[in-house]
Amino acid sequence: MLSFEWLIEPVPTQVFFKDYYEQKPLLIEGTDRARFSPLLSIEAIDRYLATGSPCHPDVFLVDAARQLKPDDYAFPDSGRIDLPRAYQLFSSGATISLGRRSFSEDGKPGDVSAILSHQDVAELPGI
Repeated sequence: MLSFEWLIEPVPTQVFFKDYYEQKPLLIEGTDRARFSPLLSIEAIDRYLATGSPCHPDVFLVDAARQLKPDDYAFPDSGRIDLPRAYQLFSSGATISLGRRSFSEDGKPGDVSAILSHQDVAELPGI
């Protein structure tokens, strides 16, 4: 089961709060690429985008190679994301950013922040 303890293991919670919390970054090294896969999946993001009626600014796109405006990927009148256009920009290197109110694993609104870049997709297991 996912928990805070699971997230920071092998560091004990007491050590985290004593030595790291608001003091310095905690780096947890490991070789298991699938360890954090329950936190975010391409399927959950795709389900949210397809069924959640996402709008800008809860979902926005950025690209280091060019400046993207909301009108490039969202309908101007409603702010709803134009999925075909957003996916086209994503496939050409843009990053889809999901804000804090975006989604949970079951596709319902949640309190998750996630950024998914074109590079991340190539690195996710099974993609």
